[in-house]
Amino acid sequence: MLPGVFLAIVAWNATPKWLSDVGLSLALALIALGSRVGALTATIQMAKQIPENGWGVCSVMTEQSGGTAPALVPWLAAYLDNLAGKPDGKPLTFGDLENRGIDLQMITTNLTNGKPYSMPFGAHTHFYYKPQELKKLFPEYVVPVDGFAPRYSLIAGPEWRGADSEG
Repeated sequence: MLPGVFLAIVAWNATPKWLSDVGLSLALALIALGSRVGALTATIQMAKQIPENGWGVCSVMTEQSGGTAPALVPWLAAYLDNLAGKPDGKPLTFGDLENRGIDLQMITTNLTNGKPYSMPFGAHTHFYYKPQELKKLFPEYVVPVDGFAPRYSLIAGPEWRGADSEG
């Protein structure tokens, strides 16, 4: 863009008149091209940062902000576990609720498949995930790494494990 501005300054005082007109036309074209190249470059650089920023998903986990209050997800997990009488480090599962006569069912949407799912998941519903990615969104004790989680758990085990209701 800067070369276009420089060309416009030089062309403004050029003689004969047609040379000035050609120079100004080229300067405007160069400025327009420079602006578009700059905008495209900025867009590509920003797009490369999207995966590094968790695809825009807010983790609602404790950040390095120095605050004293716990973040929403760890607080809610601890509160619900405590309310259910679960010992520290043991997450509340659909199976735990079912054992107490509570039939909790929820709906979620899989944007990749473009369809809704009900939870707890059925026997033939399989999802794959990376535990290290889920640990960014949930407390560590909720994302077990040593094998599959108990029946009706939402999430389970090691690198690229499949989560299903059979456990």
